Amino acid sequence: MSLPTSTFKIFVAEDDEDDLYLLQQAFNWHAPDCTLVCVTNGEHLLQELQTASPLPQLILLDLNMPLLDGIQTLQILRSQPCYSSVPVVILSTCDEKPTIDRCLALGANAYRVKPTLFNELVDLVLHLRFYQLAGVTSWEHESKTLH
Repeated sequence: MSLPTSTFKIFVAEDDEDDLYLLQQAFNWHAPDCTLVCVTNGEHLLQELQTASPLPQLILLDLNMPLLDGIQTLQILRSQPCYSSVPVVILSTCDEKPTIDRCLALGANAYRVKPTLFNELVDLVLHLRFYQLAGVTSWEHESKTLH
C-alpha cells in the first residue's frame, strides 16, 4: 500500500523533551507524510490552532503539562464548535481508569498510555496513521494500554 502524497498535519502538545523527540523520530521514520506541529502546553496549542489553516487532522495531547494541562485543554477544545470535529488522542503516562474514563467522557477520541519501548511507540504511530488513511475521525472512545 503506497501512502498518498498529501501531508497530514498533527498537533502535539507534550512538555517532556525526551518523549517528544522519540515521538518525532517514530513519525519521521514510519509516517513521513505527517507534519508535526509541537508545543509544550495546552495554552500554546490553543494559540497555534487559532492561526492553523487548515485545522490539523489529529491532536495528540499529554495530560500533565504546565499552564493548561491536558484535561483543561480538552475541555476547551470540545467546547469550541470549530475544533469539535478534530480528533484528539490523549497520550499520557497515567494509566488510572478514573482518569481515562474522564478523558473519554470529555470527548477524547482515544486514550493511550505512553509506550515504554520504542517499537511500541512505532506501533502506536502506525495505528494512528492507519486511522488517518482510513479517514476515521472517531474511534468510538477507544482506550488501550500499551505495556
